[in-house]
Amino acid sequence: MPIQWEYILSHLLLGLSLILGFVFLLTKTRMFRFPILNRKVSRREKVLYSVFFGLIGIMGTYGGLATVDGSANTRGVGIIVGGLIGGPIVGVGAGIISGIYRLWIGGINAPASALAAVTEGLLAGLCAQRFKHLPFRWVYAMLLGFILETMHMCMLPVFSPSFERGYQLAMSIFSSMLIINPLGIATFIAILDSVRSEQEAVEGKAARMAFKIARQTLNILRRGLNEETATRTAQTIIDHVASLDAVAVTASDKGIAFVINQSSLGADFSDISCLKAQIIAPLKERDKEIGTLIFYKLRPNSLTPVEIELIEGLAQLISMQIEVSKVEQQTALRSQAEIKALQAQINPHFLFNALNTIVYYCRKQPEKARELLINLGEFYRNNISHLDKWVDLHTEIHHIESYVKIESARFQGKLEVHYDVPNDIHMKVPPFILQPIVENSIKHGLYPRKSGGKIMIQAVIQSEVLHITIEDNGVGMSEELIDTILRDDSSRKSIGLSNVHQRLQTIYGSQYGLQISSSPGKGTIVRIPIPLKGAIHELKSACSG
Repeated sequence: MPIQWEYILSHLLLGLSLILGFVFLLTKTRMFRFPILNRKVSRREKVLYSVFFGLIGIMGTYGGLATVDGSANTRGVGIIVGGLIGGPIVGVGAGIISGIYRLWIGGINAPASALAAVTEGLLAGLCAQRFKHLPFRWVYAMLLGFILETMHMCMLPVFSPSFERGYQLAMSIFSSMLIINPLGIATFIAILDSVRSEQEAVEGKAARMAFKIARQTLNILRRGLNEETATRTAQTIIDHVASLDAVAVTASDKGIAFVINQSSLGADFSDISCLKAQIIAPLKERDKEIGTLIFYKLRPNSLTPVEIELIEGLAQLISMQIEVSKVEQQTALRSQAEIKALQAQINPHFLFNALNTIVYYCRKQPEKARELLINLGEFYRNNISHLDKWVDLHTEIHHIESYVKIESARFQGKLEVHYDVPNDIHMKVPPFILQPIVENSIKHGLYPRKSGGKIMIQAVIQSEVLHITIEDNGVGMSEELIDTILRDDSSRKSIGLSNVHQRLQTIYGSQYGLQISSSPGKGTIVRIPIPLKGAIHELKSACSG
């Protein structure tokens, strides 16, 4: 009957509106949004989902309109949406909860209605995995709702004790329920999708802001987390997030840095107790909490979703920056330790040989001995003064000259070293990279020849790269020996060339380092490529830690 049909339709629409209004209000609460937005549903959440959507089904049943041996209701809305959101377990769970309530109400068609509720939840749950990745999900949800509610109408006469009475019930409610319930399912899904879209927009805005702040704090936190860097980091956050009234960055062993927003609180603000809203995120290093990041606001409950997402993202980025700073500091300390180890290895035997040579010349050529003492003093002064600083290429060459003059005296004129380093090359290089190579050429390349030999040191800039070449006409070496020399082996007693090779790769990248060409009896060529762009900045970072 048209009047009866219109009445049922309006009643169901009113009940559905109340349910959807209740759901919409719930989506504004963090307690509800968190599990809904979490795409991976845990077992505990599946139980909560089953209860929640089962209760929505009960609300649909309770608010239904009684008809012949049953009622027109919106029970299927909660059950089907539960299955689509949480999968078969949630769908069946919601169907069982709603079905039990339907059985408790009683009536000849109660078993058929309860069975239909469980079946709808199961079939909706089986479609959940594919449904998650569909565009315009509300359209597919409406279509699925229409199909499942049609199946519901067909099950009533089939599973009812009386086919005729089940058929009468289905005929009295099918037209209104096939309109309202699919519409309700589509609206329910659209509400949940709008929550997801809103959250994704919040996360996107927070992520962009977090990365912008992280770029500003990158250089600040290179020195680790201390009172100064914490204060500068907090000030940077305040400068970029004007809505915050104060920011604190704490370190577990170094106190607290607290910065206020002077534009909102005033420069003389000191009463921290006035700040009513705050949120705290931990700063971690290798899963160990080393401090906290805290946002403050003057008004209670005024932290926005963007600020909440921002602090979580910033805490993770700052934690990563702190870990990177520790790695950089350890790399710099290791580099300095290797230089000291190299000096400790070279200095004793070189000093012993140099003093023996000077003693020899003291008896025969006192003036030559005096000159050698000056060279020895310059060599050691350069060794000490340039340990942790980048040096000009010509300073490094001068260091080599002092070393070579002493070694030439030992060879008594049988050692020749030629330099081809243009004066207009003003390039900063890591300290102590040439002397170990020149020493290796003299000690292992020329000394075994007895007759001495020649070493040529050249430098040229080509294609934004400084190429330094050290070539000798000594006894040479095999490819196997070259690989052994360059290998980083902590058990090896001699670390000279390996030390230089590893330091260059640490500073400039694995594509750089020493390039050695040699073969037995044909001398050795050692090439050192050093990029011009970014070299000084990278070296300062590595040396200063």
